[in-house]
Amino acid sequence: MLVYLLRIDPKCVKVGMSSKSNLNRVKSYGDVKFLIIMDIGNSYLAAEKALIREFGKKYSLARGREYFECDEDMAPKTLFLETVDPFISRQETNPFARFAFNQLSQTTSLDRAG
Repeated sequence: MLVYLLRIDPKCVKVGMSSKSNLNRVKSYGDVKFLIIMDIGNSYLAAEKALIREFGKKYSLARGREYFECDEDMAPKTLFLETVDPFISRQETNPFARFAFNQLSQTTSLDRAG
């Protein structure tokens, strides 16, 4: 199960989750940049709630409840990773999530999944 951070446009990010461990849901948003995508197992619902709460404390809502006004580059990535860390640390084995967290300083936008 996935949680993700997307760059919708230069001034908007979206946090969200998918109950499927594939990118079909994320692909439905069209031409966006993937900033971070993590498979965190069964903690995805609680992690998404925490993400919405924490992003809401720092950024204004752009629309809906998962889109936030943000033109910063690294700050939303850092906030995302700090927020989901307690959820991924409970996973017995999740090398992808752990690798993504450990690579914070090297996190860059990914091309659209294809």
